[in-house]
Amino acid sequence: MMKTNLTAHARFDRAARFEYIIDTIGFGEPITRLAETDPRNNKPVVYELTTTGVVIVRDPKNVVITAYIAGYEQATRIWRNSNPVKNMPSFLYKKIRQNEKVRANQP
Repeated sequence: MMKTNLTAHARFDRAARFEYIIDTIGFGEPITRLAETDPRNNKPVVYELTTTGVVIVRDPKNVVITAYIAGYEQATRIWRNSNPVKNMPSFLYKKIRQNEKVRANQP
């Protein structure tokens, strides 16, 4: 991710979290995307679930707002709403379960 494609929130407020993700599991590659309206501010956002079980949140202009290690419920919601006829791949389910240990220490 290029720093120029990050909001100030991602660059400064979430810098420790981004470093933690890089150092522990990596960002991976996007496997599915879900466009929704953020219920907190009523603005459109895109959630990308990656192959390492990370969620990257972007604005409609593709600027990264934040990222976090997904919990099972979060990942399932994103997957089901973007792939209603497919089950989440077993490798992704296993990765998300493995991430539970590192997720507990996520800044």
